[in-house]
Amino acid sequence: MNRRIIWLGAGSIAAVAACAFFVMGQFGSNANRPIVGDDLDALVEMNPQVHLAVDENLRQVYVGDDRITPMKSVAEEVDGDTTVYSYWPSGNLKEAITYFAPEAAGAAPKMKRRAEFKPDGYTYLSDIEFYRSGNLRKQMAYDEGGGVATVRQYFDDQGYKLELFERFVPEKHKPFLWKKTNSTKYYASGVIMEDFQTAENYAYTKRFFDSAGKLVREQIMKEWKSEYTDTTFQDDHVTPKKVVWQNYRGTNVKFFTTQGKLYLQRGWYGPIGGMMYVRYFDAFENMVLEQTFDPRQDAEGAPSRYVPYAMYVKEGGDTRFTIQYFYKSDGVLQTVTDYGKPPYVLGRRTIYTNDKEGNLISIEVYSAPKELVTKSEFAPADGKKITDFFEIKPEWLAMEPYELPPVVIPYQPPGPGGY
Repeated sequence: MNRRIIWLGAGSIAAVAACAFFVMGQFGSNANRPIVGDDLDALVEMNPQVHLAVDENLRQVYVGDDRITPMKSVAEEVDGDTTVYSYWPSGNLKEAITYFAPEAAGAAPKMKRRAEFKPDGYTYLSDIEFYRSGNLRKQMAYDEGGGVATVRQYFDDQGYKLELFERFVPEKHKPFLWKKTNSTKYYASGVIMEDFQTAENYAYTKRFFDSAGKLVREQIMKEWKSEYTDTTFQDDHVTPKKVVWQNYRGTNVKFFTTQGKLYLQRGWYGPIGGMMYVRYFDAFENMVLEQTFDPRQDAEGAPSRYVPYAMYVKEGGDTRFTIQYFYKSDGVLQTVTDYGKPPYVLGRRTIYTNDKEGNLISIEVYSAPKELVTKSEFAPADGKKITDFFEIKPEWLAMEPYELPPVVIPYQPPGPGGY
């Protein structure tokens, strides 16, 4: 075998990503093989990280008699680690061993990672990682018969206590793409911290536990990503405290008392960050107030903020309704519609209307849907205000602090037919 010093443009060992899918690293690709001429004794590529997924200062490649097929390569990485690659006769990657950077000159090398591959050069047979102390850090094994890859990750200096267990299977009709079927994460005490389970057609369930093993949160995705819920539980680990619901048409968040009674709901008409509504409920879960807020940008490039747009108020059960509309641009009160005291009469209402400066300009009284009884009009110079005739409570305008929930299912606007 002829010895040549040359850089071979192959990636480093691909780590198993901690998400629902991960790509098995492909090494020893024919496209990356060097062609060594008879008159070339040595070719060294210095600082080739612009070509590689990891930073390497130099890589030496030993090729076969055909001056093409790699037999072995040694990569010196920027962080001081060294990786030794060996290859199948075909030139596909067979094994990769990474050693920690030596702590002192002349110190014996300590293995950091060792990965073995099938003859195809990309399917893992095993992948083991170690801490510098020598304790096992991560272990991946491939069950060829079952077509399953399992990953076990451990705590350092904790007696090899399991920290994370993951199981993957190949994704159908997608080479190199593997799907996580289940995983379990543990506290140092051995108690389960997180549990993840998938089902068919992108459905999954993920649960979170406290240090005592009690359920504190649960996330559920239905088939084809049609509906998603994220439930946070009260201290009893059974009663919901907050529930995020989302599908491709909208999102809402519900908040519950310690007795499990709904007291607040926040939602979005369309994508998160668009028009938002907030609903308040009494002790019997009857809605008593609905606020609508519209995002407003004060200047180009400035962050948007919510301003009041509309209010829907219920007082005395279902017998009195009040609607307030606001100009979207500046939040000035536009109209108030008062449906009166009980008993409620269909169509009976009083409408108070402001101009854009907040001056009351008219009061219309109806006895039925289209029966105008009286209409009073005012000039801005009259200085009339809606509050002179109708009480606007401060809580109707207040906005509770909030956080935007994450987008798990992207919003899709309705098509021409409303679907």
